[in-house]
Amino acid sequence: MQTCLLQRCETVDAIDVAKIEAEACGRPIRTRKVDIMVPLILQIAGILAVLLRLYARWTMMPRLEADDWIMIVCGVIFTVLVVIGQIAGAMAFGEDIWMVEPDKLTLGLKLFFVDEPLYLATITLTKISVLIFYLRIFPNKSFRRATYATITYIITSMTVILFLQIFQCTPINFNWDGWKRDFGTYRCLDLHRLVNIAGGLSISHDLIILVLPLPLLWGLTTSKRSKIGISFMFSLGVFILITACIRLHYIAAFTHSLNPTWAFTDPLTWSGIDASVSVIVVCLPAIRILFKCGWSKLLSQNGTARGGLAQRRVLSAVRRKAQDPESADSKENTINARDEEVAEGVFATDVASVLSMEEKYDFIFSSQSTRMETHDSEPELELEDVVPREIHGSVGYPGGGSAKETS
Repeated sequence: MQTCLLQRCETVDAIDVAKIEAEACGRPIRTRKVDIMVPLILQIAGILAVLLRLYARWTMMPRLEADDWIMIVCGVIFTVLVVIGQIAGAMAFGEDIWMVEPDKLTLGLKLFFVDEPLYLATITLTKISVLIFYLRIFPNKSFRRATYATITYIITSMTVILFLQIFQCTPINFNWDGWKRDFGTYRCLDLHRLVNIAGGLSISHDLIILVLPLPLLWGLTTSKRSKIGISFMFSLGVFILITACIRLHYIAAFTHSLNPTWAFTDPLTWSGIDASVSVIVVCLPAIRILFKCGWSKLLSQNGTARGGLAQRRVLSAVRRKAQDPESADSKENTINARDEEVAEGVFATDVASVLSMEEKYDFIFSSQSTRMETHDSEPELELEDVVPREIHGSVGYPGGGSAKETS
């Protein structure tokens, strides 16, 4: 009956009648407020992930890189997104529309309208941060051109979607006042088509970012086990892809609902999960090395025989090379990876985990470029190849040629 009233009567009157009818007939009051609170766990974890990433980078390198600054901006926007989203959810969503007070419904829809561009900005910045990270660790010219093209594609498409989202209805205040159905003259885009296009573009971004580095990663002349581990770290983006697909499913269903405050519970929930997972996954590599170094320090303090012996062997090998720098071959091809390859476990994590903070600054995070040989015929990356400010390895990229020097 409530649905019939919403279809055939003025909205405000229909809501009042539906509420009276529900109370008179003793209908159970439905609520999904708890469901809206579920993403809060991941949202808090996302905020903590950004803070841990910044702490790890601040304590283990002399300066923050471009992708770190992007994540600082992203973290601020994400925090505002979480606060506004939780207020809007508690105020106007998770229950039937006839149970929501009109003033609260209007304010909740207004907050939701503000939250939408914050969501788009959050997921866009996480993607750009990952691509900037790619540019810092992979010197291959073909790969870099593909990465720049992907950045351009993401920025352009998300800017268009943001513009369409803001002006999906004119006047703009129809987005929060239009539910009353007495607004007057207005014009709106096809919301169903818009959300499908936006969701499809976002999924295409995730797929490209996920697949882009795989040829380079499998071209590394390291053991198969190392390749699998490295690929796993880069493939965590599959979780972002999954949540984006689930969110798109619920968003599409919402656009046809006559009871949006109830129907939008799932889209609101999965939007929060999607943004949170994106932020967490992007921060995981830095968090991983932070905990890895902490664990190595704990082993050293406890005097664990196995851990201590392994650390002494690594440090001894490093210092032997430092005392005899001429033993290392000169390298023509460079890769600017003083933090990621070593400090984030992409190529030589164990070296970073056993050095003191001063040695890390001198050895890993020097202002000079870290070096990497890029010929497929070279042997596997070995511990003895690691020297201060130089890491020797090999990257192969089908059809892309050898890597060149980057700064």
